[in-house]
Amino acid sequence: MIDSDQALRFRSAGLEAEGQRRNVTILFADMVSYTQLAHQSDDEDLFDVMQRFISLLVECVYRYDGMVDKITGDGIMGLFGAPVAHENNAERALHAALDMHSELKTLNAEIRESHQLQLHMRIGVHSGSVIVGRIGSDFLMDYTAIGDTVNLASRLEGAAEQGTTLVSEQVYRTTSVLFEFEPVPMLEVKGIQ
Repeated sequence: MIDSDQALRFRSAGLEAEGQRRNVTILFADMVSYTQLAHQSDDEDLFDVMQRFISLLVECVYRYDGMVDKITGDGIMGLFGAPVAHENNAERALHAALDMHSELKTLNAEIRESHQLQLHMRIGVHSGSVIVGRIGSDFLMDYTAIGDTVNLASRLEGAAEQGTTLVSEQVYRTTSVLFEFEPVPMLEVKGIQ
């Protein structure tokens, strides 16, 4: 949950700003096998589980001064570095990702008892330049990030193995002294040069 102090910092940092170029880190977190989960559960159980899962993801993003750009149905897009800029956006995003994986274990223990379900997720993280700002109309306005950085982070999430976080070379280079990484084969990412 975003607190009033955080909301004030977001507004003063330019949440209402139009079309600014920023260097940010994008985190996509997504549930694996949502369709299968939906077939295994009744609607009420599924709604309760999804509410708890999305809430967990959102809280982890805000804990590290990120912002949830959007909820994607069974996942989220987190933005680190806009509207509030930090020098260590990738580090903050990876701490959020680690917390998500850790807290999902706790949530799984609870829902295994109450709903006989098990959740799995994967995460993709990339840093780069985007355009951030408000987009929409008088009826619906949203603060968002647009650009290849967003697309690559989404593709990394889609390529990640269940239960892992897949990061770009850019994120690895800026955080390799802070986190342990395992090498992965070179990926060919559809639609990205």
